[in-house]
Amino acid sequence: MNNNFLRWTSSSLLALIVIVCLSGPAAAQDARDRGPRSSGARGLAKPLVDDFRHYTTIGNIGLTVTNFSNFGNGFSNPEQPSCEYPRGSGVEHLYRGGLWVGARTPDGTIHVTTGALDAGSVDQGEEGFEFAAALRDSITEYSSITTSRYYVPSAISEQDFTCTYTDTHTVVPGTSIQIPNHTPLGIEVHQESYAWSFPFADAFVILNFTIKNIRTDGLPLRDIYLGFWVDTTVGNTNLTDPEEGDWNYYDDSNGYVDSLRLAYEYDDDGDYGYSQSYAGVKLLGTTPAIDLDSLTHYNHWLWRRSTSADPTYQYLLMPRDEQARYEKMTRSYMDLDPNLSPVTPEPRDWVMLLSCGPFEELEANSTINVVFAIVCGKWGPETDRLAFLRLNSSWAQIAYDNDYTLPTPPPSPDLSFDPRDGEVLLTWDDSPEDYVDPVSHQQDFEGYRVYRSISHEGEVSSFILIAEFDKIDDLGYNTGLQHEFLNKNLHNGWPYWYAVTSFDRGEPDNNLPSLESSINLNKTLVYPGTKPQSTGKIGVYPNPYRARALWDGIGERERKLYFNNLPANAQIHVYTLAGDLVDSFEHHDPDYGEHSWDMITRKDQPVATGLYICAVKNLDTGQVRTTKFLVIK
Repeated sequence: MNNNFLRWTSSSLLALIVIVCLSGPAAAQDARDRGPRSSGARGLAKPLVDDFRHYTTIGNIGLTVTNFSNFGNGFSNPEQPSCEYPRGSGVEHLYRGGLWVGARTPDGTIHVTTGALDAGSVDQGEEGFEFAAALRDSITEYSSITTSRYYVPSAISEQDFTCTYTDTHTVVPGTSIQIPNHTPLGIEVHQESYAWSFPFADAFVILNFTIKNIRTDGLPLRDIYLGFWVDTTVGNTNLTDPEEGDWNYYDDSNGYVDSLRLAYEYDDDGDYGYSQSYAGVKLLGTTPAIDLDSLTHYNHWLWRRSTSADPTYQYLLMPRDEQARYEKMTRSYMDLDPNLSPVTPEPRDWVMLLSCGPFEELEANSTINVVFAIVCGKWGPETDRLAFLRLNSSWAQIAYDNDYTLPTPPPSPDLSFDPRDGEVLLTWDDSPEDYVDPVSHQQDFEGYRVYRSISHEGEVSSFILIAEFDKIDDLGYNTGLQHEFLNKNLHNGWPYWYAVTSFDRGEPDNNLPSLESSINLNKTLVYPGTKPQSTGKIGVYPNPYRARALWDGIGERERKLYFNNLPANAQIHVYTLAGDLVDSFEHHDPDYGEHSWDMITRKDQPVATGLYICAVKNLDTGQVRTTKFLVIK
């Protein structure tokens, strides 16, 4: 109930979201059961197997990645993005996605193993969620950023997630729950995802799948097709709440750009300006290489709709069994009727499948590799709405074609902050100055830029440049390098986001502009305020408090009142004038003498208009100081 806004983050707008029980039923026609795979008993659902807690925090996409071939989280956790772009915006792009592998087994039977498909839940034992990791086989994180705690020289990107899982289980590991209608192909999948923060590479996440034949009979698989299925959905969670059932799944349109092997979806009306972006899936390549120009197949269909009297949807229906899924993987719906458009006929709830093949044979202990990318992009101009999505997908292809070697800016420095009365002191280290570019092999560091945002969410687009320091040379402002900056004239208690980036000289000879590290790498939320005080009057601000102050959010639980001049360790009691206890909480911070209160009572009710008494006890000395404040609503 008590909310220390020193640690108030961009999740504050989601504080009113009701977290539904993971195994609960759907609440409305377009609602879907949400959450990680569950056995129905909270806390007992094979906790050592399913890892659904990882999501990308590098770059501008926040994508949930699991170790059982699920991508996105089905809007199960309001504190974790499913596929948010830009990060911090609240605009989601993916309900769920997963790998599909179809093949002919040695007896000639066709089987398809799916990581995800049209389903309203991912409960353990749900049909179509057929990959599983071994016990204790979780996701491992690596980073190419030398200052990261995950740094290893062999890392591919700034944030690698790796894991391995198989389709060999017919019972959910660690339980007695059957996986229905699942005949294993006998494959193991090693999955890797790659994400970067560079401005030209921060709008895609690459998904690298290596499929190995581990059949115990030692026989090959034949006529193999590989695909990626997605239930994309675009909308703004700040406007419509997926957890409350008012999310509109039925207003999206889809399309396909054959020349780029790029499938995409967008909100048809852009949520009136609040969700004007695309969710895309791009096929980057395979090993062994095949002719992807002729052997890439695209399909979309209505979510969970397997029948329709409308001939328009004859080839746009959900496959209901393995044979039908395999057939979807082998050809595009446009192959069945060349008059059909690659664009959906109307806004509805669509899902997409992008597949390739056939691969003739996969011998025992041999592998096939396929690489996809989740790509997002803002709407372009009216004359070319797909311009930014195409550009971002092209950079994903460049990354793949160049063995994931990209032009790289220097890393951001390690950033520290010291909040003070009406100001914030930022300090950072000099580690980026020795950085060697992996492409040019030159130390091309040029300088630092300091940014600030007063947005509650801290989205990248809200930051403004407030200072720049560069080397004294033949470029830039020649200010000389500095490693600290004092930002003055600030409002105590207001949220300020800060970031310090590094930039290089660029390579004019190669037509490469100066590259700058991402604001996301070290952006930090800071609240200016007084230092701890053991004497003097306890302060309260704003006093009087008036509802709907500029620094407040829109809900009761997003309001705040500050107490300052607190001791380092204090117990705070709030009383009515009649002496009734309204709330109590503690403050512990040796460097900060302020504490915020969300004005929610200990009975979980918003405080009413009135005059209140605050008593602050110094837990180190026992001294008690009091003050009064007024709330006006």
